[in-house]
Amino acid sequence: MKFRTMKKIRKADGLHYEIMPFGSFVRRMRLDELPQLFNILKGEMSFIGPRPDTVEQVQNRKNLFSFYTCRMKVKAGLIGYTQVYGKYNASLEERLSLDLEYIQNYSILLDFQLFFLAIKFLFTPNSPEDILK
Repeated sequence: MKFRTMKKIRKADGLHYEIMPFGSFVRRMRLDELPQLFNILKGEMSFIGPRPDTVEQVQNRKNLFSFYTCRMKVKAGLIGYTQVYGKYNASLEERLSLDLEYIQNYSILLDFQLFFLAIKFLFTPNSPEDILK
């Protein structure tokens, strides 16, 4: 579950997304992920793990990347290794590579580290890459 913060707009050059006024507020206050706590309580997600993909993304990425199915062996998480250590403009392949790095190096210690870094990001106006410098 997520708050819907964007709407699809069809333009001559294809489909685009635009942030709605409510969405802008929700994102600025960093509340857009809040409904996913219900998914965690239901056992469908974990706090830490690769971010969930849509059904369409899963189908497309399985066809593009042979290693993508490895990513599906763990529960999706609210906080991901990619969100903490990746850049917002990272390519899809870079993001998937970071997810696999998390899976290969999984430990409780790493989960605690990611959790506390995510809390730090929550209360800091800068992007994660600025904080990690």
